[in-house]
Amino acid sequence: MKYIWVVNVDEEKAKQHEITPGDVTKAIESLGEGCFEVIEIIFQEDDAE
Repeated sequence: MKYIWVVNVDEEKAKQHEITPGDVTKAIESLGEGCFEVIEIIFQEDDAE
């Protein structure tokens, strides 16, 4: 079985904590010594403007 996580990022809060998409990738991939591999990061513009 394959699981797919879709994660929404609060850009303002991430900036306050100086968290980049690369940091999130490293954090996920560091879990469980190779259990996880980030395949794709999708950037989506806010539609609410």
